[in-house]
Amino acid sequence: MKRITDQAFNAYGCPHQASDFSDVYKTLKYETPTTDQVEYVADFERFSKMKSSISYKYFGEQSIQIGYCNGLNRQVDALEYHKSSEIIVAGTDLILVLGKRQDIKEGYDISLAESFLMKEGEVVEIYGPTLHYCPVNLDGQFKAAIILPEGTNTGSDSAYAKNKWLYAHPNSPEAKGNISGYLKGDLLKL
Repeated sequence: MKRITDQAFNAYGCPHQASDFSDVYKTLKYETPTTDQVEYVADFERFSKMKSSISYKYFGEQSIQIGYCNGLNRQVDALEYHKSSEIIVAGTDLILVLGKRQDIKEGYDISLAESFLMKEGEVVEIYGPTLHYCPVNLDGQFKAAIILPEGTNTGSDSAYAKNKWLYAHPNSPEAKGNISGYLKGDLLKL
């Protein structure tokens, strides 16, 4: 497994200064729940004071949402992309499984995806066309703050939400909803 500091990560995103996100990290670490299932909250109210400075520096003053994705996850059964960057703040050590949108050919071959270790406190920007999904935990539960343009991943159908293109493995729960396409190959278990 590679690290987010490896050259290979540059195809998918870039690291950012953790000091710019210290309040997000502290709030994530101490004020968001730990769960035995994956829980995604698109916009967590306790992050609202931090939006202005992050929006100004990283999103060109565009309205943003800061939420979290916490829980237990040991497999990748779906990947998504947005047409905008996403910033992830690691509240624990976690694994990001990433792929390239340009590799989608009548679905996406999951064997093309790469795994990257993110250490607690690190911050990355995932570029818009990068396929990604829920982080995978190493030991215990993971915590990740998720920063996106306002409205992303919201809507009446969570599998096919605003600014979200989802590719799911045919045997996954996500495949039962509206999806953009399928993942091909075996479920990726870490």
